[in-house]
Amino acid sequence: MDIASFFALSATEWAALGLVVLLLVLHLACVWRYRRVCACARASEEGAGEEAGSGGEPLSVVLVAHDEVELLRENLPLILEQDYPDFEVIVVNDTGSDEVEEVLGALHDRYPRLYHTFVPAEGCRVSRRKLALTIGIKAARHDCLVLTGCDCRPSGPRWLRQMAAGFSGGREMVFGYSRYRLGRSRHERRVRQVHFLTQLRYLASALEGKPYMAYGQNLGYRKSLFFRHKGFAGLFGLEGGEDTLFVNRTATGENTAVVLSPESAVDIVACPWPSRWRGELRARRESAELLRGGQSLSWALEDFLCILFQLGAAGLAVYGFQERVYLLTIVAAVLLLVRLGIFLSLMRRCLRALGEAPLGFSLLFLAMRRAGGALLAERRVKE
Repeated sequence: MDIASFFALSATEWAALGLVVLLLVLHLACVWRYRRVCACARASEEGAGEEAGSGGEPLSVVLVAHDEVELLRENLPLILEQDYPDFEVIVVNDTGSDEVEEVLGALHDRYPRLYHTFVPAEGCRVSRRKLALTIGIKAARHDCLVLTGCDCRPSGPRWLRQMAAGFSGGREMVFGYSRYRLGRSRHERRVRQVHFLTQLRYLASALEGKPYMAYGQNLGYRKSLFFRHKGFAGLFGLEGGEDTLFVNRTATGENTAVVLSPESAVDIVACPWPSRWRGELRARRESAELLRGGQSLSWALEDFLCILFQLGAAGLAVYGFQERVYLLTIVAAVLLLVRLGIFLSLMRRCLRALGEAPLGFSLLFLAMRRAGGALLAERRVKE
C-alpha cells in the first residue's frame, strides 16, 4: 500500500469522519462549561478571608433529625461551635424519638443557642421532611437560613461565615457544596459518583446564571423568600424533592450565589443503605418530572452527543479495519482517546477543586460509558 492510497478516502468516508469530528466538538463544548466550577472554587478560596472576615447577617441553621442519635452526638457540636457571631440552630425531631430528645436536651444545656421541636403525630399523612422543614423555618428568628443534615459535618469552624458571605448584596439563595466521605465499596463509590456529578451539573448551570436545582445538605435561602413563594405548597404529596423543587421555582441568576471555598463545604459521613438510596433516586426522578426550565434538556443533549460520538467513532474504526481503510481506524481511535483524555483531565481538576477524594477506576469507567453520567443510576432505578 502506497502513501497516496493510504490517505485516499471516498466522499462518503470523508463525510462520516467529518460528522464524528463535529459530534466530538459539540460534546466537548457542552462539557467545557464545568471549568466554571473550578474557576469559582479558586476564586472563592482566594476571596474567602476578605468576604467572611467581618461576619454577616444573623443566621438560623435548620436540621431535621430522624433516629440519628450517634450522628447528632458527633456532628451537632461542630455546628454549634462555629466561629460566627450571631446564629441559632434549630433541630426538628421528625420521629419523636425519646433518645433523640435526650441528646438534644443534653446539648441544649451546653449550647443555649440550640433550639429543638418536633413533628406532631398527625403530620404522618403528609411528607414528614417537608413538614419538619416548614416547622423549623417558622421557628427561625432570623431571615437568613442555612439547611443541612444530621449526617453532615462542617469542613471547618468558618463554614457559617462562608455561607453567610453568599447572602451579601441582597442575595436570597446560596448554593454550597456537599461531599461524601465514604469507604471504597462498590455501592459507596457509586453514591459518591452520582452525588458529585449531579452537583457538578447544577453548580455549572447556576454559575451560568441559570440555577435549576440543588441538594439540601448545604443550602441557604431567606425565610422571606420561602414564605413569599408559599413554601412547599403543592409539594406535600411527593415523597421527596422538596429542596430541588423549591430551588427550581424560586432561584434566578440575580438572587443566587455559589460558594465553593474549602471551608464552605460539608462532609456527609453516613452512606445510605442501597434500598434507601434506590428509594431516594425514585423520589428524585418523580420530582424531576416537575422541574421547570431547559437545563434538563441541555444535560440530555450532552449525554446524547457523547453516546452518538462514541458509537460513531467505534463504528468508523470497525469499518476502516474491515475495509482496510486504516486511516479511518487510526483517526477514530485518536478521537476516542482525545475525548477520554480531556474528560478525565477535566473531572480530575473538578474533583481536586471541590476537595473530593479521587474516584479511581470508577471515573475511567464513567468516562468510557458517558460524560457527566450522574443521572444514569436514576434512569436504571425501576418503579
